[in-house]
Amino acid sequence: MAKHEIAWSRVGEQAEFRTAGGSGPGTISLAGNRVNALEPAWPARLGDLAFEVLAWQAPPEPKSRYPDRPSSGGLLMSMPQHRPILHHHLVLPLLLVACSIGVRQGPPFDEVFPDASVLVTTTDPASVRARLDESQLPDSKAHHERLFALLRSRQQLHAAHVVLLTNAVGRPETITCFIDGKRLFRYGPRGTGESAKVIDQLLTEGIDRITEIDRRSFGDLIAITQSDTTLRLYTDRFLARVDDGSTAALEQMLDGMTGSPALASFLGVLAPQGGLDGERGWAAFAHSAFDSDRIMVLKVLLTRDAPIDGERMVSTMRAFSFDSSRQEAFGLLAPKVHPLEVEHARASIATFSFDSGREAAFAALGKQGDVQLTDELLVAFVKMCSFDSGKLQCVQALANSLHGEPDGDAARSLLAAFSFDSGRQGAVAVMAKRWLELPLADRQRLLATFSFDSERQQATWLLMR
Repeated sequence: MAKHEIAWSRVGEQAEFRTAGGSGPGTISLAGNRVNALEPAWPARLGDLAFEVLAWQAPPEPKSRYPDRPSSGGLLMSMPQHRPILHHHLVLPLLLVACSIGVRQGPPFDEVFPDASVLVTTTDPASVRARLDESQLPDSKAHHERLFALLRSRQQLHAAHVVLLTNAVGRPETITCFIDGKRLFRYGPRGTGESAKVIDQLLTEGIDRITEIDRRSFGDLIAITQSDTTLRLYTDRFLARVDDGSTAALEQMLDGMTGSPALASFLGVLAPQGGLDGERGWAAFAHSAFDSDRIMVLKVLLTRDAPIDGERMVSTMRAFSFDSSRQEAFGLLAPKVHPLEVEHARASIATFSFDSGREAAFAALGKQGDVQLTDELLVAFVKMCSFDSGKLQCVQALANSLHGEPDGDAARSLLAAFSFDSGRQGAVAVMAKRWLELPLADRQRLLATFSFDSERQQATWLLMR
């Protein structure tokens, strides 16, 4: 299993990683709120599986030969002074310690298992699974027939044995990784390719041979199902046996389903039965390791009639790793919280890392009819954005949510939050109708925030008519 060491080589642009054992180096890059792999050293398909660089120390900014000129050696030179994008410690969303993607790096299956019958006879399935997950699996009809022969040779099996057989079928889309010492899987699409048919046939033939099953093995089997038909076979047969309605039972089942697209279908079975009612459902959300899993659970939870309060919204938003997921979650949560208090909206929007996510959240917030903002709060929202474009979109989205008398000091602070006159001009165009209610002296103070006469004259026409 390959281990990757990551170190930034240029501020804000790309990182270099080396694979333990000498393969590499390769590069990755930051684009928006995603970590993108660059060929050839890392496969392009990462999905939402990324890693977290803890305590990354930015390289020192190169010094210019000319003391009176700003350095051009890094990205920070183009950032507004009051809002640096890159901090001394950059944190990306998920800690990935070691990962094997696609083609496995270990020895061939036949070398690891010269006697493959251990898959159905072992009394220590966990250690066999660990060896299996590191071995290179054959993608041949003969290998698949061998697995069927092993299954048919036993009339009684523990569910863990069927887990081993199904995971001995090669699925190149599956990502195997260790996070904080815990082995996790990120499965590919269900039902694709010949291997999916083999897995579902093993599950279908194996179900009547299972005499013992525990919660983790049940979760593992659900995770690898390649169709909802097979999933329902297993939930109908075993769910009542392994689920006693406790939070602990749910968490133990979900341990085996991390990163599996079958999770959504499983939750779709569980929810109508009341299996996600109360805090048990939110425990399922908290137990999710990947953003895609969190979104799946959240969608199911929000179909319930139970009210969502602002504190729950904030804690839910903080659980996500990527802005793209936060954006989807905010859009799901905001319509469900009544009333959505401004402090909860502000705390939720503060979870975003980039202006693009904040802009989408502001747009969703502006569509909430029961949100009432003061001028001071609009200024606070605007200051959360890094660039003038994001600040202007915030003003455009939330201007109609302002209530109460306009405040001259807040209006001046709003314009002062912009870095350039073009942004100020755009804000004046949006706010002019409201600001025309300000005393003349306050409107003159607004004009003083402009740096150039051309934009000041345009603002004068809007504010002094």
